[in-house]
Amino acid sequence: MIYKSGRLLTSVLFFILVLSAAVMFTFGGQAWGQVQTCNIEVAKVARAENLGFDFQSVDDGSVFDFTVFSGTSQLIAFDPGSEITVTETVPPGWRLEDIICFNDGIATTEIENGVIATCFIPGGFVECVFFNVETDAIPTLSEWGMIAAAAGLGLVGVWFAARRRRAQAV
Repeated sequence: MIYKSGRLLTSVLFFILVLSAAVMFTFGGQAWGQVQTCNIEVAKVARAENLGFDFQSVDDGSVFDFTVFSGTSQLIAFDPGSEITVTETVPPGWRLEDIICFNDGIATTEIENGVIATCFIPGGFVECVFFNVETDAIPTLSEWGMIAAAAGLGLVGVWFAARRRRAQAV
């Protein structure tokens, strides 16, 4: 009788060991009840050695300001089922040329100077690369218009000043 109960005890312990190993392999390292976050990585590409580009992320009303230098990136976590807005404050002398996002479980929508990322799958990931270029020193059409208007007003002023001198000389 002792032989059979020892064998039964060994079988039950072996079954518990196999069952716990199966649970550990199935849920590998995840804490029970822990929800995986989604991540967005903001990367910067620009021909600037020591210039930081300022960004702002808004996630459910929480605002996070950060700076990314060319060739570096910033990782931001946010909750599944929510969306995050990431925008760049473009510095003077630069313009945002393009934004390219590589998605895995996250949908992105491009907006002015940024993106809106919506996470559908827990553990989703997206990398958005912001490309900036320096603006040329050539004035835009509106700047040329202002230059021409200033020059025209200057010429009119000179003409009136010359006319007044002639009138006073007579």
